[in-house]
Amino acid sequence: MSRRSTPADGFIDPARIYTRAAFLRAIGLGSNTAREARRKGIPLPMRTVGRQPLVLGSDGIAWLLRLSDPAEADHPAEAP
Repeated sequence: MSRRSTPADGFIDPARIYTRAAFLRAIGLGSNTAREARRKGIPLPMRTVGRQPLVLGSDGIAWLLRLSDPAEADHPAEAP
């Protein structure tokens, strides 16, 4: 049995919109990781259309960067 994959598995396009499940699958993280991040105050930014949670690629990339550096979540870098 093979695992489901997206055409660009592991690549997040900043201009694309992903379902929550597809975003997490593409980056190789599970829903438990997203839940733990939310509990730590770093929620995955989502927009809901109907009942479907959606993630903008650019928001998802920013979320991953905050996860990799929790200090950045407390003090985001200011734009020049």
